Amino acid sequence: MQLGLDCSNYTGEISAQQAQDLYNSGIRFAIIQAVSPPRPYPPSVTRQQIQVLRAAGIEVSAYVYLWNGESQSQLLRRLALLDGMDVSEVWIDVEDTTPGYSAGERIQAVREAVVAVESAGFTVAGIYTGKWYWLAYMDNTTAFAGLPLWAAQYDGIASIEVIDLFGGWQQCAVKQYEGTSYLAGVHMIDLDCRD
Repeated sequence: MQLGLDCSNYTGEISAQQAQDLYNSGIRFAIIQAVSPPRPYPPSVTRQQIQVLRAAGIEVSAYVYLWNGESQSQLLRRLALLDGMDVSEVWIDVEDTTPGYSAGERIQAVREAVVAVESAGFTVAGIYTGKWYWLAYMDNTTAFAGLPLWAAQYDGIASIEVIDLFGGWQQCAVKQYEGTSYLAGVHMIDLDCRD
């Protein structure tokens, strides 16, 4: 079992010492949000986080949040933050609860996001979501069961074997087992595990 984390612009910059402390505490992988939000949100630190974590020996991939109703060009602009960063895999974060979209529209948006990620030259690492969302907003579709699952299940148990599956998935590739955490001097991270 490997321990990991995911972070975003809310985490802020991570110093070289913090990255080394994360590695020393057992963190072996990190999934960084590709995001460049407008003010007043905290600024993008996508590239800085990738560089410093990788320099500490932590394996890095990325994720993009899928906003319902956004254009392909908006998603591609966020993916462009990864240019030259030697990131090959991108997870698609599916949890937007904006009202006014049917399950069918949400499913189609995920299909289009998969195409956009691939057209940008990345491998789709899989889908990030939670059972609460998939049942309520995605009609428990099995359309994406062929992609790996990164499941949010905040039970504090660092094991992908302890998971309540949904959406036709037979296993979980990554489990986000604790949200909004603090570790090795780094705040606003989520804790993850994988085999």
